[in-house]
Amino acid sequence: MNPNPKHRHQDGFPTSDSINHLINNLGDSINTFSKTKRPFSGDHRRVLIGDSHIRSYVNTPKPLLNSDYNLYCVVKPGSGSEELMATASEVMRRLSQDDLVVVCSGTNDYDLNDFSLTFQNIKNYVMINNNSNIILMNVPFRYDLWNSSSVNKNISVLNRKLRKLAKAFPHINFLQTFKNRNLFTAHGLHRSKLGKKLVNLQLAHLLLTAFDQNLHYQSLLVGMIGGMILTCQVLQIK
Repeated sequence: MNPNPKHRHQDGFPTSDSINHLINNLGDSINTFSKTKRPFSGDHRRVLIGDSHIRSYVNTPKPLLNSDYNLYCVVKPGSGSEELMATASEVMRRLSQDDLVVVCSGTNDYDLNDFSLTFQNIKNYVMINNNSNIILMNVPFRYDLWNSSSVNKNISVLNRKLRKLAKAFPHINFLQTFKNRNLFTAHGLHRSKLGKKLVNLQLAHLLLTAFDQNLHYQSLLVGMIGGMILTCQVLQIK
């Protein structure tokens, strides 16, 4: 599919108009899923664990979820992947196969040998903890560093490895977010208001669909911008 020039900048990133279009599509899809009657009953815990980035995703998804979901969050600003994975492992001991953990980690590991230790920390965590379902969020770009360009190249490599890791394990999913500069603040570390809104909708959509028994590893089309199709793989809970 050829990219639509109206929806892409020359650098290949989606424009604000196309992002707003995607946000509207995600909102419609979430509204549909939240009203759909689910085949399961009872409460299901969604636990968000991460560094300062995860704080932006605590309150917004909750109103979008129905009463079947309990949302919790563990925020550890400035923490690296080793500390966060230890925390996530402790939390996993209290969860069951009907629960789900969202992990946002790695952004503070930019000086750890090209993120090789980051990948190993996360890989060890998902291999050991297979009693509950896990969503790995991709590591966001860093636009606040003097060497942001080289750091972001390493982050791209890390995210590709994390995506492959998620495909290798049935209890893991991967949430890919957009990396263009317009979705981050002027400072460059955290996402802008628009960037947070987009990720919150992506996350809410995945949290809603992860327990749908009729969606066994289907790819859901949740938006298209400039020829780029955004899909979410959905886990089946047995």
